[in-house]
Amino acid sequence: MLDTEKISLEVRNLSKKWSDFTLDNINISLPEGYIMGLIGKNGSGKTTLINCILDGVKKNRGRILINGVDHRRVAAKNDIGFVLEEGPFFMDKTLAENAYLFSRFYSNWSDAAFSNYLSIFELKDFMRYANLSKGMKAKFQLAFALSHKPKLLIMDEPTGGMDPVFRRDFLNILQDLVCELNTAVLFSTHITGDLDKVADFVTMLDEGKQVFTMTKEELMDNYPIIRGRKEDIHLIKEGRPMRVRKTTNGFETILENYNILARNSSLSERFTKSRPSLEELMYFFSEPLF
Repeated sequence: MLDTEKISLEVRNLSKKWSDFTLDNINISLPEGYIMGLIGKNGSGKTTLINCILDGVKKNRGRILINGVDHRRVAAKNDIGFVLEEGPFFMDKTLAENAYLFSRFYSNWSDAAFSNYLSIFELKDFMRYANLSKGMKAKFQLAFALSHKPKLLIMDEPTGGMDPVFRRDFLNILQDLVCELNTAVLFSTHITGDLDKVADFVTMLDEGKQVFTMTKEELMDNYPIIRGRKEDIHLIKEGRPMRVRKTTNGFETILENYNILARNSSLSERFTKSRPSLEELMYFFSEPLF
């Protein structure tokens, strides 16, 4: 990240405690014009973090800044677009009625853009929000968000109900938005294959803790999947293997310190390595459930 890059989202030492869950000291810096994927298993704190940013969870410790402005201020909220599993829109209203009611909160709102996006997404303004499928609700929320040109777009599981064809179109639209408007995107999803295609940065949460925030390329380069024979696993113990998964012919793992192999060619020759997917990284970095 360059010093001259403008930071669209900054989360500083964010913590929030409940009786049975703690979001613990989260720090994120997302520059404009980049996409950050937010990953983690169910209950890791992804939606809680998003709700904190959107000011839906009160009494947090730490600071959240949107383009340098406290996230609770009107100027910050004006810069945020969202696509959420449970949006704030009125179930008994039509899409046109919802747009009319909520668009007044955004200074850059465009009725023409909204009509255009509804057409692109094959939605009609007379449709009632309650009658939309999950995927159609995500399309409407995206149409609404894009129509006020947000500087930060926050999405929580936006592609879960979309068919594969529109999911691909959706990712293309997302990349166009980033390129044309220099929008920053925080994208939480279980469909990590989507993030493999579009993410620049990746943040992983596990049980409320921040496991890492890195560029996707740093993750792929520093944490290859190591495979070897089961009798050789003791040779890499200094590399601090994470979860070890047994395979038919041996084992596979990711090393916390891959340098022990990178520096030792004779040792490295005993193992094979491959570039991981984000789904594989999430598996190896997560604490086992049992």
